[in-house]
Amino acid sequence: MVDSEETEHLDFKQDPATVPAPHTPGNPQSRLVEMLVEAVICFANSDDGGIVVLGLADKGRGPSALTGTSVDTAFVRRKIFDNTKPPLPVTIHEHHHLDARLLIIDVPSGLDLYTDNRGSAVRPVGTSCRVSPEEQRRELSFARREPDPTARLRRRPVDTPPPTP
Repeated sequence: MVDSEETEHLDFKQDPATVPAPHTPGNPQSRLVEMLVEAVICFANSDDGGIVVLGLADKGRGPSALTGTSVDTAFVRRKIFDNTKPPLPVTIHEHHHLDARLLIIDVPSGLDLYTDNRGSAVRPVGTSCRVSPEEQRRELSFARREPDPTARLRRRPVDTPPPTP
């Protein structure tokens, strides 16, 4: 199965427009944008970034997993940029394999904490993306803005005396 090939730096996504209608309620283009925005935010909030491959079914095997996509590359790039805060530029390459058109989305590790337009931030946990609790969000944001390793968030309140030796 294709999903067994996913790693903490590689994610496969199927374009909702390629899924038969009864299995995909709502607007496929809106679902595609939401799905890609979440995936790129997850990788941007990781330490190493990652790659999203659009046009592969997670649960497929062999050539049947190559569902492809017809979505415009510029549309994907613009939607990701417009729906992330701060705006996230990604590099997208088109690849053809066995008559399937795939988009390879290269997501750099971010210089800041990235969220969607609703303020939701996700981070990778293994091969899944999980919502970041507020404390993790603050720590990541601070670490990315302050590269000095000696400048750390205090773990104890200011009025607490330091431990005695």
